[in-house]
Amino acid sequence: MMKKTHIKFLFFFALLLSGTTLFSQVQFNMLSDYGTPIMDINSSGQGISLCGYYDFATNAITAAETGVIRTSSMNDNGDVFGLIEDSNGNPIGAVRKNGIWTPLAGTITLGEEDELYDISENGKWVVGQLGWTMELGSWGFIYNTETQEFRIMNSSLYQYGAAYAVNNQGIAVGWVEDLNTGARMPSIFMPDGSIVVIDPSEGVAGGINNEGKIVGSADGEAFIYDMSTQTLETFDAPQGAVEFAFSCISDNGIVVGFATYGMFTRLPFIYNPETDTAPVLLSDFLEDNEIDATGLDGAAYKISSDGNYIGGFSNGPASGANGWAVKLGESEDPEDAVEEYNAFAISCYPNPTQDIITFNSEKMIQSVEIYNLVGQKVISQDIINGSVQIAQLPAGVYMVKAITETGEMATLKVVKQ
Repeated sequence: MMKKTHIKFLFFFALLLSGTTLFSQVQFNMLSDYGTPIMDINSSGQGISLCGYYDFATNAITAAETGVIRTSSMNDNGDVFGLIEDSNGNPIGAVRKNGIWTPLAGTITLGEEDELYDISENGKWVVGQLGWTMELGSWGFIYNTETQEFRIMNSSLYQYGAAYAVNNQGIAVGWVEDLNTGARMPSIFMPDGSIVVIDPSEGVAGGINNEGKIVGSADGEAFIYDMSTQTLETFDAPQGAVEFAFSCISDNGIVVGFATYGMFTRLPFIYNPETDTAPVLLSDFLEDNEIDATGLDGAAYKISSDGNYIGGFSNGPASGANGWAVKLGESEDPEDAVEEYNAFAISCYPNPTQDIITFNSEKMIQSVEIYNLVGQKVISQDIINGSVQIAQLPAGVYMVKAITETGEMATLKVVKQ
């Protein structure tokens, strides 16, 4: 039985710990030309646009090879799924490995009317959606690049379908259309051919990682579905938004997506479930890291498997949008950040604690500020008898900033049980 939890959207700015951050070397790139959406990006900062290759280091797109019509997805190995011209100049689906394009084999030939969506990180699987035909309708497909098996993921239980993403196990996600209502329902396409509807509400499943975590939208809310626990976690749309969707999830669980406001405006979001808090506007995250995020809007479309790079594009259709990319950098160990920051020696006890922490410091502490691990300030108060009460806080890890009367500061990590 599926377990379902619901999280109210709590809008906040991800505050910094006096200039420090849990990510290092954060960078933001915006492409100035129209029609340059970043449709995928890998752990090396290499990505693809509509028909070309993106490099985060240079913030530039290089045109694809002669004869390449479309580039759709790229994995960490640099394998690419796309559309090329065959020897007769006809379009055909293909995969590039080690710099060599190889057409997909089988009885069905992919063409310009078909949608090519994703290639797995191990390069074994590619997925997409066939263009509508009288004979087949319009269904998702999966292709095994090793066995050259092409499978249409159709079912008499549904009307149509599409596959948007696939993991290394050959588990694909997307949607199927209800026969009676015509509603698109977020779904899982299993390797044995079975189809699992995640939620019967209108929506889609947009991404899956190699840990079996799936993200998407249903009934206007974003969701994360865990296949191993059959747990569905949903997230309210931000205030003023008509829809909220997660589009991609990294192997370490960082999620990206976007909220839709009216017909033409979208804003990108980022969310790390390990912090047990709400999603954050990507522009606020960047600005709190002292990055100018002017002009950042649209959809956060992809995140690399290691969670270090995000690719997306501005408002409007992708074919006319400006691409942008974010490098989150390596996640810092909170204790390492603390050691670099402290102006004087400090400790506290007990740690872990259930209620009160008492400070042991070489200097007199006047006040404290306590933050959770995404930078929210949860306590700010003067010190009484060298102690502070934190019984009201949820269990978790917190960063405590101690401040002397002369303004000197030191920070330490506290575990609240």
